[in-house]
Amino acid sequence: MVKYTREQRLRAVRLYERYDRSAASVINELGCPSRQMLVRWHRAWVEAGRDDGGSLGDGRGERYTPGQKRAAVDHYLRHGRCAARTIRALGYPCKALLARWVDELEPGQRRVRRAPVDAGTRRKAVVEYASGSGTSRQIGEELGVSADVVRNWKHKMLAGDDKERAMGDDADEGGTPKSREDRHRDDGGRSLEGMRRERDEIRSQLTRMRAERDELEIELEIELEIIRYTKELLGKGRGADHDNLTNAGRTRLVLHLADRFAMKPRDLLGRCGLSRSTFYDNGKRLGRPERDEWLLDPVRRAFEQSRERYGYRRIWRMLRERGIRVCARRVMKLMTRHGIVHYHVK
Repeated sequence: MVKYTREQRLRAVRLYERYDRSAASVINELGCPSRQMLVRWHRAWVEAGRDDGGSLGDGRGERYTPGQKRAAVDHYLRHGRCAARTIRALGYPCKALLARWVDELEPGQRRVRRAPVDAGTRRKAVVEYASGSGTSRQIGEELGVSADVVRNWKHKMLAGDDKERAMGDDADEGGTPKSREDRHRDDGGRSLEGMRRERDEIRSQLTRMRAERDELEIELEIELEIIRYTKELLGKGRGADHDNLTNAGRTRLVLHLADRFAMKPRDLLGRCGLSRSTFYDNGKRLGRPERDEWLLDPVRRAFEQSRERYGYRRIWRMLRERGIRVCARRVMKLMTRHGIVHYHVK
């Protein structure tokens, strides 16, 4: 950049006033400077009270006078601490130079642009502001935003603005959406496609776990129903075990479970310890009356009188003493079928 001495600048601004502020006439006569530079020199000279050129510099020192620095800093602080607004109004300096002047003349007053404020921090700031723990200006200074931004957060949150909730971490502290690349990456730098694949894997895993849980619940319900129905068939004694069921009892159990859980009987045969041919053979006999039904009550009474200690042989002898003459094997089958079983205590 071409440097001009103090005398050259002073001569240029005096000619500028003499020619009724005609920049073209001054440039034609002197061959310098540009129109913008001439206007800037003249403004500084007028603000300094039309001195002998001290406000114009000597061409070897700083480009701007202390008065210009102070004017720029004051304008910056009075007009919202916006560097672009100050430069547009005064025509000088650049943003970096203005920032250096503010740090030099008014330390700590320059607005520093910080990282975007996440949704959790915004909610915490609104809670503090609404509860009176601090003013909007104090909270904004802590977060590096203006007081208007804090109040805007409060209005959106209290109004239940769907845009604010949907925005989440996709906006900066001023409510401006992030760039597309920033939105497609999380704090860990993962891409959107990677997060989608991870989401799909988690969904698949949850689906499998849910299916396994449902199968386990059905298995437990079936086991409980087997125990309950076995007690219903055999009674609530100590012999109420589904292993003591006869083939006819197991057939009834299979039919009951199939109706209860809307399952096919062949899927329950292995669980109940029944073959397919036996199941269908006993299914045909279920409608027939039991041949030894009349003998069940005498056997139960004899078993209870023995304090549930006798086996089928002693029960058979007690029945013979009472005039009931049946085969001992018949008594054994009846007692086994209905769970009338004696347990030895060792």
